[in-house]
Amino acid sequence: MIKSIIFISAFLFAGITMSVAQDKFEPNIRWGEPIRMKKKEFGPNPIGIANNTFYATKSKKSKVYLQEFDLKTLALKAENELNLTYKKFKLSVVSKFVFGDDIVFMTNYIDKKMGKKHYLIHKLEKYGTLSKPIELAEVAWSKKKIVLTASAAKKRLKSGAYSFSFLVSDDSKSMMVSYKTGESDDLITVLFDEDFELVNRGKFR
Repeated sequence: MIKSIIFISAFLFAGITMSVAQDKFEPNIRWGEPIRMKKKEFGPNPIGIANNTFYATKSKKSKVYLQEFDLKTLALKAENELNLTYKKFKLSVVSKFVFGDDIVFMTNYIDKKMGKKHYLIHKLEKYGTLSKPIELAEVAWSKKKIVLTASAAKKRLKSGAYSFSFLVSDDSKSMMVSYKTGESDDLITVLFDEDFELVNRGKFR
């Protein structure tokens, strides 16, 4: 009972302290211009800040646009369609994030003829152009069916990459990408330096 009273007293004291702190805090919110979206447009989807610019993406039908906002005025400075083609394949955006002064995109494409799905990583270059990619993973792919047998479902579960994660060092000097595939329980890691050069690739159990 005494412990409960002490806990409640401590909780109330913390609540009062937080309330006082909140009373002293005077937020200064700066609003940008209203963003008007047309039909079938979705966004902005934030990426982050690099080179004193706030980056985001907007999607419209099957197209993806890169948006650049001024940090002072929050006004839209530029909007360019991303060129999402590689070796005549259509790329899909899997993830996007900031690494130092670079905007990084992870994409994938499906080679139906070879029955493979490829995962790539690129830096953003000027005017919505992605740099020459580095391949992260190549996994088996098969056309999806509405009804699957138990063996087919198990096979699909064992194919395809998943559980991608990204870790950027505090000083933005290195970046690690890690993922698993359904084919193995190994955690595969890919390490990049600040120049976006591949340093090492390894497996962990």
